[in-house]
Amino acid sequence: MIKTNLNQVNLIESYLFKQLDQFDAKKLISSELLDHQNLELNFNFNKIGDEATFQLSEALQSCSNIKSLKMYLKYNNIGNVGIDQIGIGIGKCIQLEDLMVDLRYNQIGDKGLCNFGTQLGKCTNLKNLIIYLHQNQIIGENVSEFSKGLSNCINLSSLKIEISQSNINDDFVSSLSELNKCKNLTNLTLFLSNNKIEGSGLQDIKDFQNLQSLILDLQSNNIQEKQSVCIGLALENLKNLINLNIDLRSNSIKGFGAYYIGQGLAQNPNLQNLELNFFKNNIGDEGIIDLGSGIAQCLHLNSAKIYLNENDISDIGAQGLFHSIGNCQNLENLMLDLNRNKIQNENESNIGGGIGKCQNLKCLTLYMKFNQMREEGFFELGNGIAKCQNLKHLEIHLNNNQIGFQQQNNLQLVMNSCVNLQELAISLKQNKIGNNLSQNIIHGVSRCQNLIFVTVLFNQNIVFWPLLKKIIKSIFKAKRVVRYNIKV
Repeated sequence: MIKTNLNQVNLIESYLFKQLDQFDAKKLISSELLDHQNLELNFNFNKIGDEATFQLSEALQSCSNIKSLKMYLKYNNIGNVGIDQIGIGIGKCIQLEDLMVDLRYNQIGDKGLCNFGTQLGKCTNLKNLIIYLHQNQIIGENVSEFSKGLSNCINLSSLKIEISQSNINDDFVSSLSELNKCKNLTNLTLFLSNNKIEGSGLQDIKDFQNLQSLILDLQSNNIQEKQSVCIGLALENLKNLINLNIDLRSNSIKGFGAYYIGQGLAQNPNLQNLELNFFKNNIGDEGIIDLGSGIAQCLHLNSAKIYLNENDISDIGAQGLFHSIGNCQNLENLMLDLNRNKIQNENESNIGGGIGKCQNLKCLTLYMKFNQMREEGFFELGNGIAKCQNLKHLEIHLNNNQIGFQQQNNLQLVMNSCVNLQELAISLKQNKIGNNLSQNIIHGVSRCQNLIFVTVLFNQNIVFWPLLKKIIKSIFKAKRVVRYNIKV
C-alpha cells in the first residue's frame, strides 16, 4: 500500500499490492511525486527480492521534496543488493527529515548494512531515524561503515535501531561511537536483545554526552558481571540524562555489576524517569543495596519502574532498597517487582518504612509474589504505605506467601490514613487467610473514604464466603464505590 499526503490539497492516494508483479514503479513515479512531502509505503508480507528493489529505488529517487518517509518491508526476500538499492533511492531524498524503515525478517547481512548506512549519510537534513532489522543475517563485524555513514547526518536528534535475534557482538555496539559526531543527538534507543553481546562495547556509549533519553534493551545476551561494569562507566559520563531505560533480563551481572550501575546512576542527578529490568541476574542483597544507593542520589526522580524478580533478595536487601528509594522525595510513580525472592519483612526490616518517606507518591504498585511474608510483615508493609497520604492508586500483589491468622484490626487504622486513595487492588491468592483476617482487611478497605474502584482477591485461602459476603454488602452499601471486585 502506498499512502501519500499532499499538504497543499490534503490529497491521499492509496494503492494496495498483494503480489510483487502488481508493483508498477512508473505508476508511482507519475503520481506527482515531486510534490509529495509525506509518503508511506507498505509492502509487508510480499515476495520482494533484490530485483524488485531496483524499481522501488527508481521511484524513491523521484521524491526530491519528500520530508517524511515510512517504509514497511518486513517478511520479504531482500538481501544485500536490495538494501543497497533502497538506500540509493532514499539517499536522493535530500530534504528528508523523518525516516522509518522496517526491514524485519529479510536476508540482509553486514555488507548490506554498511552500504545502507553510507547512503543514508547523504540525507544530511535527517532529524529522526528509526531502523528495524530484527532477524536478518547481521553479525556486526566490520560494520563501522554503517555508523560512519550515519554520522554524516549531523542534524540527527533521535535515533532508534532494532537488531534483535541476530548474531551481533560488541564490535557493532562499539562502532556506534562514530555517531558522537551528531552533536544534536539527544534520544538514543537500541533494541539489541537475544544476541551475543558480552558488554565491553557498551562503554563507548559514554561518548554521547548530550543524550537526554537512553533506552538499552540488552535482554538475553551474554553479559557477565565483569563486562557489565562498562554500563556503569558509560552512565557516569551521561550527566544530561532525563529518561533512562535499561533491560538486562536473563544476563548475569550479579552484585558486582549492580554496584557499578548504581555508581553510574549516582552521577545522574537530573534523572526524572527510570526503568530497570534486572530479572534473573543473581544480584543478591549486597548488589541490591549498592544499586539502591545509586538510585538514592537521583533526587529529581519522578517515576521509577524496577524489576528485580528472581534475584535472591532477602529482608536485608529489600530494606536497603526501600529506604534508598525513600530519599527520592519527588517520586510520584513507583513500581517494584520483587516476585520470587526470599522476603519476609520480619523483625527490624520494616521495608514499608522506606516507602513511607515518599510523601509525594501518587501511584504505587508492588509485586511480591512467591516470597515468605507472614501477617506481621503484611501489616508492617501497610503501616509504611499509610504514610503516603497523597496516594491515589495502590496495587499490591502478595500471592503465594505465608500470610495467615491475625486477630488485631491493625489494617483498619492503617487504611484510615489513605484519605486520597481512589483505586485499590490487593491480591492475596494462595496464602493461609481465614475469616478473621479477611474481615479485618475488608473493614480496613472500607476506611478509605474516597475509594472508587476496589479489587481484593482471596482465592485459594480459607475464607467462608457467605459470612464475608454479608459484611461486604453492609460496608459498601453506603459508600461511593463505583465498582468492587472481591473474590474468594
